[in-house]
Amino acid sequence: MTTRTFLVSLTDRQCVEAAASTGGCYRGTQEPKALVLFCQAHMGKSIQILNEGQLEGLPHEGDELTHWIDKNAAAMYESVMGEPAPATGDE
Repeated sequence: MTTRTFLVSLTDRQCVEAAASTGGCYRGTQEPKALVLFCQAHMGKSIQILNEGQLEGLPHEGDELTHWIDKNAAAMYESVMGEPAPATGDE
């Protein structure tokens, strides 16, 4: 069974996958661009590290968590920061 670990900002209800583990073996995220931009956008803010089970147990407060993925990372960064996302080296 795979357990994914997320960085979560409860303030703006956003999260990004940071890692996953299967049978005690860990791997990094499959969404590296999203992870980098999420960390830059949330620098200095309160972030929690939660696994999938903990995410499911969060109170919804009317909004689902928005998951950052590589495809939406630049747009998510711009919505948080109010400016275009910096280059991440894969453009």
